Amino acid sequence: MNQVRKQAAGIDVAKEELVVSFSTLAEDGTITHLSCRSFPNTEKGFAALVKTSRQVFEPEKPMHYIMEATGVYYEALAYYLHKASLLV
Repeated sequence: MNQVRKQAAGIDVAKEELVVSFSTLAEDGTITHLSCRSFPNTEKGFAALVKTSRQVFEPEKPMHYIMEATGVYYEALAYYLHKASLLV
């Protein structure tokens, strides 16, 4: 059976919007795109992103948030995830 090894939310950061691609990496190296969603670049949007991640991904598997450092627009999300112990 081809087990999921990693789960990642790839985040494209803009001033007002986060575009997120949810994907998994299996043991055999296969990448599966699960979904793509947009969230506002606000604290409510951050909470919705985390909630969606928990619904899309398997809770017992490692989950990663990957984002680009676009000017200062990524900082609030990075601090939010770090404070929630989701980003180290």
